[in-house]
Amino acid sequence: MPVSRCGTTRQFNNRVQIISSNFGTLTSNTHSLKHVHAEETMGLFSFLKGIGKKVMPGREAEEIKADIVEALGDKVKDLAIAFDAGTVTINGTVDSVDTKEKAVLLAGNVEGVEQVSDHLVVVVPAPAPRFYTIQKGDSLSKIAKEYYGDPMKYKELFEANREVIKDPDLIYPGQQIRVPHL
Repeated sequence: MPVSRCGTTRQFNNRVQIISSNFGTLTSNTHSLKHVHAEETMGLFSFLKGIGKKVMPGREAEEIKADIVEALGDKVKDLAIAFDAGTVTINGTVDSVDTKEKAVLLAGNVEGVEQVSDHLVVVVPAPAPRFYTIQKGDSLSKIAKEYYGDPMKYKELFEANREVIKDPDLIYPGQQIRVPHL
């Protein structure tokens, strides 16, 4: 599955800052960007340690994980939570940036949590592949107009099918091609 770009660091920080205004003080410092097919963002977020949901000492990780699973359900996969000396480390995959931000807020708005080290990856399912069977009278530009609304996008069709089409003007009825999502 391809991994979606989670927006710029500034957009993510701004969204967290805006959301946090409803939950108390939160500051954020994004410390690195990694390249994983597209990009994922990781961040270290600071919270006020003495404010938030009360949890049983020694069970912070279990209770935070349970809260995230209860609130976000199947939007979070392979969730792993660790708690050490006021820092929650959160790993797993999520379906959107919104879900990522909510998970960070759920983990951080717990009494005793000073920081959340976010290692969540936003995963977007790949669109279903599209195939087309060439009909008599077809051209790549005609197919491009049908699928993309622009006959000049025939070049994209040609590039996506270079292995089966050697010349964009030489296609034949019955030939199957791939129609990529643009």
